[in-house]
Amino acid sequence: MPRYDYRCAAGHTAESWQGFDVRSIDCPCGLAAQRIVLTAPGVTGFVSRPTSEAPIRFNDYLEAHGEMVRSAERQGIEAPDLWGKAKERIRRGEVKAIE
Repeated sequence: MPRYDYRCAAGHTAESWQGFDVRSIDCPCGLAAQRIVLTAPGVTGFVSRPTSEAPIRFNDYLEAHGEMVRSAERQGIEAPDLWGKAKERIRRGEVKAIE
């Protein structure tokens, strides 16, 4: 079992060997003591930008939109109006327009 430090509302610090799932213990002063983090977790490596925040080149959008429209036409269904939906979202303030 690992050793954790716990701190109560009065500022006392207590040390205890507890399982990971134990978040609080009784402090010697009688108050409940919460487990505190002694060291910040380390972060290494690379992080990729979420797809929702990645920049999209307009030409790539036009090409993908054209493929979707042609595919819908081949299947005999109406393609969605993505440009109109994007303008609606801009009007509602959900996204920012590219200037």
